[in-house]
Amino acid sequence: MVLFKSIARSILISDLAGDFIRFFKSEVKLNKLKFTISPKEIRGKIVSLLFFNKYEKEELQMIRKYMRTDLPMIDLGSSLGVVATTAASISKNKIVCVEANPNLTGIIVKNLIANGIHEQGFSVLNGAICDANGNKGSIYFSSRGSNELGKICPPDTNGAIRVNSLLLSELVIEKGLKDFILISDIEGAEAAFLYADSSALDNCSQLFIELHAVNWNGIDYTVKDLRKRIEFLGFQQMEQRGMNFYYIRYEGK
Repeated sequence: MVLFKSIARSILISDLAGDFIRFFKSEVKLNKLKFTISPKEIRGKIVSLLFFNKYEKEELQMIRKYMRTDLPMIDLGSSLGVVATTAASISKNKIVCVEANPNLTGIIVKNLIANGIHEQGFSVLNGAICDANGNKGSIYFSSRGSNELGKICPPDTNGAIRVNSLLLSELVIEKGLKDFILISDIEGAEAAFLYADSSALDNCSQLFIELHAVNWNGIDYTVKDLRKRIEFLGFQQMEQRGMNFYYIRYEGK
């Protein structure tokens, strides 16, 4: 039975299944919100995950359960804007979306507007989070042909493009955020603000973050290392689902 379920899932959550779904539908509904699946930048597997309500399921569950509705939000690694749209739909405040893949920013905007988020309620920035040390101004990104596979890469990587580099602390100041929520899923680049731009989190009250083991500036960090760093910066872990974590700032910090 376990083997049968595994085989069935591998068939249903696949590029082939997603392309089949996309042949008949141009959008899917997820938690009563609608998202476009037409663009070629969206991998078939991601279409399947959206259709079967499996896309970023743990992260979305925690956001819907715990996220305050009164604070502005920053969403790092917005991808298709599914998480950002979900957060914006239940919030009474603004959201700033940051996405390194320039081919996805238009999709993010489309999904936000399609779900009733007014243009004055969000901003979408094309750029990658950097640190205050070695990589400011020199970040390269490879989409690898999919919204799911994109990541920061060395400049000599095939298909790499140079992208705007953004310091999280500068973004917080620019947007005038005195108290805010941070949502982050940036494939290991979270080490940039955790270790070399941590003042960016001084006014962060809630942190929803997917953690990844990473080599950053020549140093290997495990997920355990990152968790300890977040706690050192004054946060308390409230829940974990898979590699998704929800933190709040300690009172008085």
